[in-house]
Amino acid sequence: YWEGLILLEKGEVEPARTALGLARAAADSPRLRADVAIALGDSALALDRFDEAIARYQEALDLHAPGARNAYALFRLGQARQRSGDWGAGRSHLELVLERYPDSPVARLARERLRFPVHGFHVAVASFDDPDRAAELERELERRGYPARRVHDANGSTPWRVWVGPYASYADASAAQAELGAALERRLEILP
Repeated sequence: YWEGLILLEKGEVEPARTALGLARAAADSPRLRADVAIALGDSALALDRFDEAIARYQEALDLHAPGARNAYALFRLGQARQRSGDWGAGRSHLELVLERYPDSPVARLARERLRFPVHGFHVAVASFDDPDRAAELERELERRGYPARRVHDANGSTPWRVWVGPYASYADASAAQAELGAALERRLEILP
């Protein structure tokens, strides 16, 4: 199990899946089976295998294992549902994180995701304290042909954000993320 987690952390997804498969076969407790299922869900999500990720996170939750990372599994289940295009179910899972695990580390992440638009994927390009800098980047991205928009988030640590999108599918957003990230020479995040 630990070998699989380390490989997954290094980005070596296929070897991680092999190690996790062996751990799954040898798991002798509900807690370990749940942890392995969550890690397998993470590996499937890394490969954009949304249906498989959904099944693994649900498997972990169905075990009702005490001490398992259930809040995390529920959060990732919501992410996987959104990425697969099932926006309503994804939103419901994120709301359940807040209802069942309001003090968990992923509750903050669930709150953030619930503030995003209900449908479509966006690429987060930058965030600013200065609205003029955000407007300048928005105009530059539009000149390059990207569907850019400035978003004001009064509750955020940097209230002005620039997004590109929306994109109808996660694959389209991933393509824009790769292209724009290479052009700007930085890693960008995809938002639901």
